[in-house]
Amino acid sequence: MESAFTEYTPTDPQLPPMSITLTKFLTTRIQETYNVCKRENPTNIKNCLTNPFEARHNYGLDNERNELIVYRHNIIGTFNSFEGKEFSMNPYIVSRYEVIEKLGQGTFGQVFKCYDHINNKFCALKILKNKKAYLRQGLLECATLSILNTYFDSKNERIVKMYDHFMYCDHLCISFELLNQNLYQYSKERRHIGLELKDIQKKIIQLLEAVECCSKAGIIHCDVKPENILMTENGELKLIDLGSSCFENYTLYTYIQSRHYRAPEVVFNNRYNNAIDMWSVGCIIAELFLGVPLFPADSEFDLIVRFVEMLGMPSDEIIKNGKIADRYFKLVKRTNKYRLKESFEFEWENNIKLPPHKNYLYYSSLHDIIMKNPMKLSLNTKENNFIIRECLLDLLQRILVYDPKERLTPNQALNHPFFTFKNINDISPKDFHEWIPPEREFPFKVYGHSVSADPEDMLSDAFKSKFVINKKLTNSEYYNVFFTLLQAGHVPNITIDNPFEYGSITPKQFIRVFNPSLSKPFIPELSTDVPRSFVAQVYSAPDSFSSVNSKKEENPLIIKLHNQSKIIVHRMTDKKIK
Repeated sequence: MESAFTEYTPTDPQLPPMSITLTKFLTTRIQETYNVCKRENPTNIKNCLTNPFEARHNYGLDNERNELIVYRHNIIGTFNSFEGKEFSMNPYIVSRYEVIEKLGQGTFGQVFKCYDHINNKFCALKILKNKKAYLRQGLLECATLSILNTYFDSKNERIVKMYDHFMYCDHLCISFELLNQNLYQYSKERRHIGLELKDIQKKIIQLLEAVECCSKAGIIHCDVKPENILMTENGELKLIDLGSSCFENYTLYTYIQSRHYRAPEVVFNNRYNNAIDMWSVGCIIAELFLGVPLFPADSEFDLIVRFVEMLGMPSDEIIKNGKIADRYFKLVKRTNKYRLKESFEFEWENNIKLPPHKNYLYYSSLHDIIMKNPMKLSLNTKENNFIIRECLLDLLQRILVYDPKERLTPNQALNHPFFTFKNINDISPKDFHEWIPPEREFPFKVYGHSVSADPEDMLSDAFKSKFVINKKLTNSEYYNVFFTLLQAGHVPNITIDNPFEYGSITPKQFIRVFNPSLSKPFIPELSTDVPRSFVAQVYSAPDSFSSVNSKKEENPLIIKLHNQSKIIVHRMTDKKIK
């Protein structure tokens, strides 16, 4: 009778055997294993914080949206991750975050309130979706926060503090300090009727200081809005969510910013710089004064209509420079001037139906909105104090301008009389009518796409004499390469699969201040003699299972050795690599 068993033959695997995975599932991940096996248990459904909670991907760990299915009191961290502690901000500490409650979610993933059992404090844990685009944008967020927290806001005054980042079962997780309500919630508690003028002054000063930190670092936040401005326990403001951010010298996307706070150059598809953040600040100043958004548009066309109603027509030069000018504007041959298309023209040409235009404010021009709307002032100030209104209007007219070159910078705005006078009642018309902004800290420039280092320099600085594998990278591998480069002062282009193909997009502001001794290594030192040992050492660990197990690619591996010729290795199989 033929035996059902076959003789065991030892092999030389590239990665840790699957038995390690089973061991981790049945020990450190026993709770998740139980949840997967007993999904119909009502208790599990009640404690599940992710919706939908049905397992669809990633060995039953993710739902149909590629979100990690998280339960209350789950332990998340390098303690029980597939990848292990080597794939974390500090590879010498095993992290353990206990999930308490869900704080929110978005297109990027989910945010939870957690208890950090290693440092004994509460924090906010952001878990990104298990998708390539979200992982890479999340890595860029880690890079910008590392730059800001280390060099440009080292006292942690205006930018949210990042505590940790790590890979967890193919998901990038980022740990932040836990803050209180956001500026939108703060305004909502006051029934959206506008804040007192002193409160507006205090909060906008802090917001300008936060935006100035980003500007000095060469970082564009790209999503400044009340929901991304959070308060500390003592009421101080901090700017959060740099998940959409990019560097001024290399802008990544054209469709950015929330619509109510979107700058004209973004709407017109022009090149942009950090002046778009100042436009958002101007919108927030007006919103805190009014209690409602200044440009509550329902569509892109509606937003342009509100721009024109409130600020007048943009110049012909700005319209001509826009890549989509013909979509919204029409050149009148008789006058050789542009006019905004009527809504029926836009609908007919684009075969769409626009939502009806709603007037949320009684007045349409910026002048009338500021000068005639009710204003909350302190008891010793008259409500019809036109001088104060004129000063606020002067500030907004210097920020909400179509031409970004003419828009105030954060530092210039901080020097405006609206903020420099301790007692707002002491302002006279002469103080702001004759006010001249200080010179810009840096000349106005729109870079577009400027590379700061070529691929060979990146390899030389980050990997020196080590082998570097150039192939389609898994999430864990990309994480490893990204932070190895960042530790050497380079940020790769996240829109390209191969991080060594294009070059470094690091801003010059970071290059000037970069000091490797200020940051601990993101990964432990690795040494190797042969390609085989390098693969096993970098992309796996004896006590962990990397996600690369499940993603064996059929692409050839190119192993680059610094100052030597390229060595092309055949497809990775069970055979030994010579």
